[in-house]
Amino acid sequence: MSVKRSFDTHLIPGLHATTQLPQSSKYSKSADLLRKSLLSHIWRVPSSKALSCKHEQLFDLLTLVSSNNFYMEGRVFMSERKKHTNRLLVFMSLLFLLSFLPWNTLNAKAAVTLSRKKMILTVNQKQYLRVKGRPAGSTLIWRSSNTSVATVAGGTVRARRRGNAVISVTVMRNRRRVAVRTCRVRVAEVPTVVASLGVTGEASEYIAGITFLVDGKRSMLLTNKLVLQTPGQRWQNLYLLDENQISSSGGNKISWLRGKTISPYNNNDRNIETAYFARKDFRPFRITSASGAVFYFYYDGIKYKAAARDLGSSLDPQPCRLVRLTPVSPADRKSVV
Repeated sequence: MSVKRSFDTHLIPGLHATTQLPQSSKYSKSADLLRKSLLSHIWRVPSSKALSCKHEQLFDLLTLVSSNNFYMEGRVFMSERKKHTNRLLVFMSLLFLLSFLPWNTLNAKAAVTLSRKKMILTVNQKQYLRVKGRPAGSTLIWRSSNTSVATVAGGTVRARRRGNAVISVTVMRNRRRVAVRTCRVRVAEVPTVVASLGVTGEASEYIAGITFLVDGKRSMLLTNKLVLQTPGQRWQNLYLLDENQISSSGGNKISWLRGKTISPYNNNDRNIETAYFARKDFRPFRITSASGAVFYFYYDGIKYKAAARDLGSSLDPQPCRLVRLTPVSPADRKSVV
């Protein structure tokens, strides 16, 4: 009695698909190795035709399953290879597109700079901004973020009133924007200061007094140093006295101030303040009607220098000529004496 080496294929899911594989894939090396490794263990069972038939069916089953796994592994390998191929094509396409970018425009953008990035101006002050490294044949478009504070025309910035604004310049070439550069502008208020140097007419003085009137919306911070200039006499460095401390001690204790706040003038209060200066060694000096006193102060974040003179009994005192010491931008600090 012969035993057929066959079994019901419908009992094994996916078996029908594996039977459609090419003949070369049914007998792979992996299937042969698996068959040989199991051969010694299977035939140790007592021999019988029924058992032999089952074993042969098992061999066919293992062959088909291993062939199916080989086929699936092949499909996975081909799928991964296709993914890598697609990625390579995308990368090559990007390189191809980058070759058409206007590298000259990118280099020109990096080379464009503005002469200043920050500026502090006073009302009605003008300052010129210069564009450096602009490409040949380019045009400039200037704009101000707040024209009520600062305006710009052809690179010339003019301060209108106190506040903040951003000045921008757009560099155009062949109807394309090459670069945009900006400069932050702060406009400060300028005070009107009237200072009168007191003259007693005596041959020697120990204390110099200056009366201040500040016309503005903010207070003035007076520094502690004053330079007295009298014709025929060496310049004298005088320093700010704390008159309140001297008065409270009955003149027995001398104190110095690091600065003094001068409030703005008010028509109702008519506040006119006086500051007193003296030498550190309290040596005498001369003050005449021809003398002048150079003092320093801060107003709205800007340092100024001005000179006080003897105004006498003038009914129309002229304000001091202010010299700005704070640079327009940090880059200008080296040029300030």
